[in-house]
Amino acid sequence: MRLIHAVVLAGFAVTPLAAQATVQLSAGATYSRPLVDDGILDTKLRLAVAPTVGLAVGIPTGSGPYRALLEGHYSRSRPTVTEGTGVTDELSSVAVIDALLMLEAPIHGGIRARIGGGAIFYQPSERQGVFLNGAAHRWIIAGELFGTRRLTDRMNLLVTGRIDYHEFSTSVLRARGYGGNQSVQRYALSVGVERKF
Repeated sequence: MRLIHAVVLAGFAVTPLAAQATVQLSAGATYSRPLVDDGILDTKLRLAVAPTVGLAVGIPTGSGPYRALLEGHYSRSRPTVTEGTGVTDELSSVAVIDALLMLEAPIHGGIRARIGGGAIFYQPSERQGVFLNGAAHRWIIAGELFGTRRLTDRMNLLVTGRIDYHEFSTSVLRARGYGGNQSVQRYALSVGVERKF
């Protein structure tokens, strides 16, 4: 009988805990590679490092430790145009919003990873430059690695690193002869809290 109890307890010890529904709030910063990098004209358009807030809702996918998440981030910064002569102009601020569907899986201990994709939206405060015709949106893929630390039975502290990728272009750029898309990578670091339900 003791042997049976030991086997049952060992089984519970190695079985991953089922994922729970959660809501997560985060704040951090996002660094973006240039939206436009023209080697011929020696001109770069890039966003400043942007304060970023995020919201995610986690949904268990079954009895295992996996979750699907609906995730979004909002940031706002002022883009700058730098020419080869060294002249730099600052443009009106641009809000960047992404909406993602992510799949989460455990890596080791409190370390977990997410991968997924969605859409990214550029909302300029004024119509100017590459945003002369207004807002632009593109498809995006993203990956995250984060660690958790328990605060209470239902609250965790999160530290997250994220990288995402999309191709950028606007109708204004295409009208000016930019036939291709600019590959843009963004890197984000954030701290947040997770509430379990």
